[in-house]
Amino acid sequence: MKAAVLKQYGGPENIVIEEVVVDDLQPTQVCVQVQCSTIASGDRRIRSLDVPFGYRFLVRAMFGLIKPRKGVLGTELSGKVIAKGDDVHCFNIGDKVIVNTGVALGAHAQFVTVDKSALIVHQPDVLSDEKAAALCFGGITALDYLERRACLQPNESLLVIGGNGVVGSAAIQIARVLGARVVTSVRRPEQFARDLKRLGADEVLLSSTALQRQYDVILDCTGAYRTRELTRCLKPNGRLALIVSNNLFAGLCLPLIPLGQGKRIITGVASERVDYMERLVGLALQGRFSPAISATFPFEHISGAHVFADKGGELGSVVVSMSVPSIRENQREILRGSK
Repeated sequence: MKAAVLKQYGGPENIVIEEVVVDDLQPTQVCVQVQCSTIASGDRRIRSLDVPFGYRFLVRAMFGLIKPRKGVLGTELSGKVIAKGDDVHCFNIGDKVIVNTGVALGAHAQFVTVDKSALIVHQPDVLSDEKAAALCFGGITALDYLERRACLQPNESLLVIGGNGVVGSAAIQIARVLGARVVTSVRRPEQFARDLKRLGADEVLLSSTALQRQYDVILDCTGAYRTRELTRCLKPNGRLALIVSNNLFAGLCLPLIPLGQGKRIITGVASERVDYMERLVGLALQGRFSPAISATFPFEHISGAHVFADKGGELGSVVVSMSVPSIRENQREILRGSK
């Protein structure tokens, strides 16, 4: 199969499309023909090692000290089941599915083999492949941070810093589902105001204006502000959720620091759960959640998609649309690999 392989850490030019071997199909696994994937922030950070201070060694330890051990990036995808093991009964050949591969990566390829117990759910026909592929990263992060960890309540006020990003645009929609009042700050309000209000923001402001007020919850998706500056904008019992920590020390220690007035800081990695994915699919079917997409690139131009994603400043996800052979050819390749 064809896959986009990261040969060494660095720029997008280090990503090369080449032939790789398809994983053998195990009895509890399904093989998915990938339709669309995304360039998530995690893909960019792993590729470039552009991470906050203290995290670079952890990234190398997980993904390869000298060069990438897992050369195929990609954490979320939409696709179709083209083969399954004998012990798989919850999915059938031809089913459209949404998969979140997480730290296992591998979504930037024509095929992905995953276990039936992995983060995989059925994709409704009414949900486009592009929207389905962009469902997981932003949606899961927003849902976990706002509902489970920050315990955002109806009629509470929320400030989303960086509302045009993947997580920020998802958080605006999740917050509306939870009944909160939503203010978001972006660098260019005049460019994004209409779209972000359509997603559910009550106000779209410059950060300098937004940080003149106080909120029950602040969700910082940028890591561009000092913690002290943000905690001053919290109401009593307020919660500051940091999607991006400025450094490893901050990520580990800030939640332990007493702030007074019942305020607290939330950091860490979001919990990736199947029930979150199912809930996001349900919200999408109800018209209450729709992942924002800034651009779609063909698989052959995936390095260009990375260049576009590196520039930032757009609204939502960068999607990669896969170019794949026919299902019949796919099935022959998978069946050969499973022998």
